Amino acid sequence: MELIVTTQENLTAIVNKAVNEAVKSFIPKKDEPKKNLTLLEGLEFLNNNGYRMSKSQIYKYTMDNSIPFSRFGKKIIFNREELATWAASQLKNNSIDIIALSVSKNAAKKIY
Repeated sequence: MELIVTTQENLTAIVNKAVNEAVKSFIPKKDEPKKNLTLLEGLEFLNNNGYRMSKSQIYKYTMDNSIPFSRFGKKIIFNREELATWAASQLKNNSIDIIALSVSKNAAKKIY
């Protein structure tokens, strides 16, 4: 163990620098998107990325546990990556359903 002798001003400066660097590591950079989204931010994210949804629909999905989310106290929080993956899978499933419906309608027309 080593004994270090310093002044109070020096020690204050060292501690302030260490605290400032620690706090900066928790603040997201401006060009970096937030990792976690509130309910309204999640809704906006989905609507901006091709999955149109209303506020009541997103609440229904959270009640059914059919959308990935977490709770922080009473607040609903979405992880951006999980939400994007979920929306992509929903869009893929919807397009497959639409194609299947279209094919079945065309097949039904040809039978009659």
